[in-house]
Amino acid sequence: MRVEDFMTRRVVTITPDTTLLAAAKLMLEHRVGGLPVLDASARIIGIFSESDLLREEGEDGSPWLQMMVGPDGEPAALPRLDTRKVGDIMTRQPITIAPDTSIAQACRLMHEHRLRRLPVVEGDKLVEKVHELSNGPNNRLWAGGRDSGGLLGGAGADFVVEAVGADRAKPKLEAGPDPTGILPIQQAYMMCAPGGHIVTTSLPTGNVTLPAVVFTIGGRTHHAGQYGGANPMRDIPRFVELLDKKQFDAKSLATTIVPIEGMLDAYQQVIDRTTVTALMTA
Repeated sequence: MRVEDFMTRRVVTITPDTTLLAAAKLMLEHRVGGLPVLDASARIIGIFSESDLLREEGEDGSPWLQMMVGPDGEPAALPRLDTRKVGDIMTRQPITIAPDTSIAQACRLMHEHRLRRLPVVEGDKLVEKVHELSNGPNNRLWAGGRDSGGLLGGAGADFVVEAVGADRAKPKLEAGPDPTGILPIQQAYMMCAPGGHIVTTSLPTGNVTLPAVVFTIGGRTHHAGQYGGANPMRDIPRFVELLDKKQFDAKSLATTIVPIEGMLDAYQQVIDRTTVTALMTA
């Protein structure tokens, strides 16, 4: 028997910049005792758990108790869980296993290191996979040029459109790796090539953290979405005209087509992720 036969596949993750309050709410909502912490490239860099708030750390003792008791032994001001970040107290460099690890080996690791959970990590990562698919020569003289290595590298997609967003309600199917929607933004930015373009269209919650050098001189052009620049009152008639002239094939994009009275149910299906694209017809 292997780990992949028993592991939890719908995993909620957070980033180092997630606040303690937001992390605690996620743990309560999903009834879990710990959350994997991922960096901008979707690599696991830590684990945040209930015990991180109480663990003893060196001569200074528990960081949670330090927040509760001032230096003079008197009660300290209440800790601001909405400002303190997960990265401050998470367990770093966590022990991980692969999906094809045997159950016996996983049990030995957990017993040896006194662990309650083991993150399961696959070798292939989304950002790295996109880089591998797009690390061939290009015609750029600058912004990475023909070299896919170096500080910034030239590999990546020329155009990336991000459209994930936060989970406004718990989906019934295909829960994403990050219910805040921050991780997909980080991944989209990192998989974009120097000199490339990234369009963000989602509604995430929280703050985005990116590698400073990539942000300052990475050469990526960010286009913040406002419905892709669309103006409903102006553009809907244009889309209708394109549909009438069969110049735009909306039917191929739709997974659900409903009359106007069924639109609320279609919205619910999209939230539940039981459908992808719902179109309303008059």
